Amino acid sequence: MVSITRQQAICMFYCEKYNEENIVKLSKRIEEIEDVDICYMNDPASPLLQCQKRINQNPFMYNLYPTEDSNDEKSASLEIKLQNQVQVAQFLNLTYLSCDPGNEEMFDRKDVTVNEVMDTAMKFSAFFDNYTINAFGQWCGRKKLDFLQVQSKRGGKDGERITTRSLYVLKDKFIHDAVYKITSYLPRYQNYVKSLKKEGYVIIGYARKSPSVDCKFTQKRCLQSMCDRLKERSLVDSIFVSNYCKAAEPLADRDMKKNEDILAQLNVAGDMQDALQFIAEKSKICLVALDYAGLTTNTADLKQFLRNNEQIKKIIVDRLPISNEAHVYESSELIEEQEILKLFDCRKRSYQRSLE
Repeated sequence: MVSITRQQAICMFYCEKYNEENIVKLSKRIEEIEDVDICYMNDPASPLLQCQKRINQNPFMYNLYPTEDSNDEKSASLEIKLQNQVQVAQFLNLTYLSCDPGNEEMFDRKDVTVNEVMDTAMKFSAFFDNYTINAFGQWCGRKKLDFLQVQSKRGGKDGERITTRSLYVLKDKFIHDAVYKITSYLPRYQNYVKSLKKEGYVIIGYARKSPSVDCKFTQKRCLQSMCDRLKERSLVDSIFVSNYCKAAEPLADRDMKKNEDILAQLNVAGDMQDALQFIAEKSKICLVALDYAGLTTNTADLKQFLRNNEQIKKIIVDRLPISNEAHVYESSELIEEQEILKLFDCRKRSYQRSLE
């Protein structure tokens, strides 16, 4: 979900002023081309025209803009429900904004109560059915939702004293599109992984366990959970694990001492040393890790690792349990662009990677 409509994106693409006359004229121009549509890849403010078949083949890579018509179709044909707390938090952060998005076509400025926010959440999730308003407010605080950044104010309404916040609220006609984009994210991501396989990529997963005082049973259970997540969400072909290594340890130096015992208990292809040999025998590899720190926090080493292993063309960072997103990076951009590489230099505590 983005704060730009399809009609606005069309005018942006042709560098024309946004008005009804241009919307009609430019939309017709796109229709006359046939079999193309306007979409975006990473930045909604950079619209592009793409073949409709390519969009259909890879809806994870090519994102369509929201329209009022698409919202009506989804609301009429789908009974959509948000599936977990992460999706609910993402939905509320898209619906109730603390800052002006600069788009009156999609957002209205309103004074909103926490009760109204809860009512919106309950329309698309059964998670809060047994929550009191105080419990819901505490949940919002724990999730650090965006709307809480706005200072609340006391006022009167129908003879009652109420607390409200002045927020930018997504218009009802775009709500279902937002929910649909959130709930369909995992299937669209998995279709993208399948498309990579058709292009000849081998998808390998990597999981690591930091040094700890955990017993071998706990180590094995945590690693197995991570492996299960890699298979279920990212449809990986093979999995490699490091059962005892720090996040900053050089990738190529991991698992010099093989732990045959724990590898035998896990249904995996081997450890990091086995992965290096496996990668050397392939031509196109996509490496999937659970969170940035699940791969490494050593950016200099990661850059060198990718230079030494040119077969790794893409890296996917799975952050679905924490943000409902998976981030795809070309190895070339990680090598060349320091700002992107810095994302791996995360010092704060990473999320529990065995989460579903």
